Amino acid sequence: MNRLFIILLLLSLSGCAVISISPEVEGVVRDSNGVPVVANIEVTHKTLDNKTKSLTTDNEGNFKVSRMRVWTPIPFSAIRIWAEVRVTASGYEPYEYEIEGFENTPKVVELKKK
Repeated sequence: MNRLFIILLLLSLSGCAVISISPEVEGVVRDSNGVPVVANIEVTHKTLDNKTKSLTTDNEGNFKVSRMRVWTPIPFSAIRIWAEVRVTASGYEPYEYEIEGFENTPKVVELKKK
């Protein structure tokens, strides 16, 4: 009887989770004069678990963060897929923006001096 219950439970739970994929984030960071800025980029996957990736831009200010995969319970799998991006650099005001969905549009981030 216990085996039958366990088998039925496992069968009912299969497919109760899906992989949620955050958007890919890429762009370039510049100052108000168009000069590339080396900055820290922090991308937080905002679908349920706030999984975060961080990186530093290259010397030309370019950055690219690949998609993140997260297990999501079925009742929540249809919720909004989005990420929050925070850009910080020494001597500049922080810059934040959101990216939503699966399509990636490269972003030009213009930082203002403090």
